[in-house]
Amino acid sequence: MERIISVGKITAYLRNLITTDPGLMNVNVKGEASNVTYHSSGHLYFTCKDQEAQMPCVMWQSKVKTGMDFRLKNGDAVVVSGNVDLYAPSGKYQLMAQKIRLYGQGDIYAEYQRLKKELTERGMTAEAYKQPLPSVVRRIGVVTSENGRAITDILAVLKDHPCVETVLLMPCAVEGESSAVSVAEGICRIREWEPDVIIVGRGGGSYESFGAYNTEIVAQAVFDCEVPVISAVGHEDDWVITDLVADLRATTPTKAAEMIVANWEASHRRLDAFSDVLNADLDHLLDAYRHSLHILEEKVRRLDPKERLREVKTRLELIGKRLDLVCDRRLADKRSALVLLEERMEQGMDRILEKKQRDLQFCAAKLDALSPLKRLASGYVFLQNDAGEPLKSVSGIREEDILQLRLQDGSVKARVLEVAQKL
Repeated sequence: MERIISVGKITAYLRNLITTDPGLMNVNVKGEASNVTYHSSGHLYFTCKDQEAQMPCVMWQSKVKTGMDFRLKNGDAVVVSGNVDLYAPSGKYQLMAQKIRLYGQGDIYAEYQRLKKELTERGMTAEAYKQPLPSVVRRIGVVTSENGRAITDILAVLKDHPCVETVLLMPCAVEGESSAVSVAEGICRIREWEPDVIIVGRGGGSYESFGAYNTEIVAQAVFDCEVPVISAVGHEDDWVITDLVADLRATTPTKAAEMIVANWEASHRRLDAFSDVLNADLDHLLDAYRHSLHILEEKVRRLDPKERLREVKTRLELIGKRLDLVCDRRLADKRSALVLLEERMEQGMDRILEKKQRDLQFCAAKLDALSPLKRLASGYVFLQNDAGEPLKSVSGIREEDILQLRLQDGSVKARVLEVAQKL
């Protein structure tokens, strides 16, 4: 009878074999790190490889904090300690890292640094040799695999865009032993089609799969190209030699196409702005000419005798109106001043009369206070001699003199019997 086993049981059986094999426990694996990814969860994913093979590795967040004292990056030569396991969902084995320590710099990364230093010393990475993107791009050359995602992504961005008329594809191998020669030849051949700009690159992959773009032959082909070259290899964190030598670097092939479109749109905006400036200058110039023409027309009109007479008549009428207005205003001012003066005079007279009345009342009160009659009413007697002269002292009085005594309600004549003078 046929024996049928599920994939899950086979995978579980193999996982049990791997995880229980003492030879796959607590192993120390030496290799070069690539495809290093620090996940947002805190887990670390990378590949440990050498010249013969590669092994997926994972280190959980808890181990990342305690099992290593440096930040892993592509090209690091490391010794990874841990247990080999099998991840059932993908059916792939992987090394569950417990500890990671640096062993030394990897061969691939060392070669990258060596070539980078050499090309820099030769001046091939200098900014002085970088060509800007042309403001108008009609023909775009692309050197990449005809079956890769790169050309698909580029065409998706450039589809139906007015800045591009033609996209020229030069197929080439993007990885493998002959890929470097294929890419270099593709760059040289596509130049014959006279594109405005060339995109050289490929989609994402492991760092070792970018080997063609870390070679001197491809770097020299890019540097020698008289057409501006955009290097678009891998992802944002992937840097290769062509990125350093090319005129511009894009993080992905999609970004390269977007860069061309953005440059065209910026150039279009600059042209629109320049057009607006020209139109404004023309409008200003036309306004100046219209103003000059108007001035000339006014001069011609003023030279006409009839017009001059009309102007003089108008000016005289205006002067007459102004004189009438001034006279009326001055008469109104004088009337206002006269009325104000009359009011002030009346107010002054009123104040003077009030003051005189107060003075009169004061004098009357003062006279009343000094009146002899008022004193007589208090019991005093007003003494006069027979001639009617007032007497102020007894020195002028003699015995038998006739005196007049005036009281409040009448007078009395009396004879002096005796004069007594104070000593």
